[in-house]
Amino acid sequence: MRRPGYSTRIVPLRFEDFLVRIRIRLPRAGWKRTLLRYSLISALVVALIGGGTLIYFWRSFARLIDSRMSGEIFDHAARIYAAPQMLALDSPADLGTLVAQLRRFGYTGPNEPRTSYGTFLREGNALEIEPGAQSLVGVQNSVRVEVEKGKVTRLVSLIDRRDLPVALLDPPHVTNLFGRDRTKRRLIEYTEIPPALVQAVLTAEDRRFFDHPGISMIDGVRVLWYDMGILLGLRPGARPHGASTLNMQLARSYFLGGDMSLRWQRKATEAFLALQLDRRFSKEKIFELYANEI
Repeated sequence: MRRPGYSTRIVPLRFEDFLVRIRIRLPRAGWKRTLLRYSLISALVVALIGGGTLIYFWRSFARLIDSRMSGEIFDHAARIYAAPQMLALDSPADLGTLVAQLRRFGYTGPNEPRTSYGTFLREGNALEIEPGAQSLVGVQNSVRVEVEKGKVTRLVSLIDRRDLPVALLDPPHVTNLFGRDRTKRRLIEYTEIPPALVQAVLTAEDRRFFDHPGISMIDGVRVLWYDMGILLGLRPGARPHGASTLNMQLARSYFLGGDMSLRWQRKATEAFLALQLDRRFSKEKIFELYANEI
């Protein structure tokens, strides 16, 4: 039974009351918990700002690489060639010499990346030559050359399989003229670089090139330890060492175009670009760019 003059009803807890209780109880937790809370908030803000900065620079350097690699990788060059070679029946010829000449023009053999200059295939005493889109003699001069005892014994068109009295071959590539100062250069591919030269460059410049992701933490720590010894006077007369990988050297020379005012800023920029290069290109392609640029 209910007592007279009294009523029973349920009063819900309001959200405002909950907030008031929180405000009342937090200060009682003490200054240590308050300091921890503000420390966590500060760390979160710093992490967000740092992450956003890293993403900004990462994308900026990605656009820089895209813009530099989208057109002519190196300065547009004027290519200089010798005169086209005419082969006739019974004329002196050597298949090895012909292959070397075609390679100097830009032809590639079987199981090699195809180029727009042309391809060749050697089978016994015969050599099949197929000019590409950038050939100077044209695709119509696709020919099979058969040689015996140092002389041309047969010329066969690969277009209509008829015998030919003569055939034109693309001339060897002599050199390139680059830039306003007409510098002479010849760009090369990784497959053209002698393995001994590759090993010599890696031994002198970057022993861990094929293992690191663009920057070498091991070499960085080693060089830092060495340079600290110089600063402390433990290595009198010694000169500071550098820890730049091939990726970083390529980034500095090809993408940045020279030194920067602050050393730490230059190194950080080189490291970002070095990581981007290693993510986008194979080690062989990076070494090829390095060889042609550095």
